[in-house]
Amino acid sequence: MSEGRHVVPVGQSLAARVHSEGMAKCWDSLMELKSCTGEVILFFLNGETYLGPSCCRAIRVIEHHCWAAEAMLAALGFTPEEGDALRGFCDANSTSSSSSPSPPPSPATRALKDSERASMGNKKKKSRAELKDATKIPEQEISNIFEKDRLDNLMAKIMRSIELAKEQKGPLPEKIWMKQQFAIGVNDVTRVLERMPHGILGVQSTAKPIDGPLRRAPLVPLQAVIVASDCNPRWLIKHIPSLASSRQVPVISIKDSKRGSLRLGELVNLKTALAIGVKAKESKINEVMDAILSGDDVVLLEDDSKMA
Repeated sequence: MSEGRHVVPVGQSLAARVHSEGMAKCWDSLMELKSCTGEVILFFLNGETYLGPSCCRAIRVIEHHCWAAEAMLAALGFTPEEGDALRGFCDANSTSSSSSPSPPPSPATRALKDSERASMGNKKKKSRAELKDATKIPEQEISNIFEKDRLDNLMAKIMRSIELAKEQKGPLPEKIWMKQQFAIGVNDVTRVLERMPHGILGVQSTAKPIDGPLRRAPLVPLQAVIVASDCNPRWLIKHIPSLASSRQVPVISIKDSKRGSLRLGELVNLKTALAIGVKAKESKINEVMDAILSGDDVVLLEDDSKMA
C-alpha cells in the first residue's frame, strides 16, 4: 500500500474509497513505473477529479506497455473485485486508446530526461578525455626529446658507438651480443625495469650487475631507455617513463613523423623497435650515452676521431 494512503475498512464500497482523502493523496502522488523498454514513466494525476480523464489515460498507457494492471492496483491496495470495477469505470469514461492523446510530459518528466541527456553527454566527454590522457605521455617524465637534426645527430652517434663496440665482441654471434648490450622491445625493457630496485641511484656505465634474490640470471641495470614516442598506439609505451622514473633511469624520447620505431629498429638490426634499454656494461656505447645524458652529444659528433 502506498505510503500516506488513508486505510479504509475492508468491504467499503469503491465509490467511498475513490472519494476518500487517502485516495486523493494516493493518485496525487508521484508514481514511477518502468515499462518493458526500460523507460521511466512519471504520472502526476489530478487529485480533484479523482478518476478523471488523466487517470483513465494512465491506466491505458500502463496496459499498452504490457504492465499487469492487477499487480499495479494490488500494490495500491485494491482488491481484485475493486480492480475490475476500476477498469470498467475507465472503459466507460475514456475514449479509445488510439484516439485519446497521450498526456503531455510533466515538468518533472522533462527535467528528468534533460538530466539523463546531460549525464550521458558528460560521460561521453569524460571517456574521450580519459582516452586522450591514456595515449599522452607526460613530458615531465621524459628526460630528453630528440627530433629533426638533433635526432639525426643522436642516431649517428649511437650507431658509431655500436660499430666501435662490435670490434671487441670476439667470436660471439652478433644477435646474442646485441641482446647483451640492449633490452630490446617494450616487453624486455619493462621486464628489466621491474627487476631493478626502486630508487637505484646513479646508474652509470660503471654499474655492476645486480644478483636477483631468486638466483635468476644476473641483472644488468639499464643506463637509459630510448622510446619512440610517436608510435601508434601510444599507450603501448605510456607506462615506461613512470616505471623508469621510479628506478631513476633517464628516458630519451625520439620523434620522426611517426617513424621513430623505424629509427630505433635500425640501431638493433630490426625492422622496428618501440623501445630499447641501454645496459650498463662499461662499453663504448655506455660512454656515448653518458655524454649524451650530460648534454655533450653535439661535441662528440664533432670529435669522432678521438673515439677511434
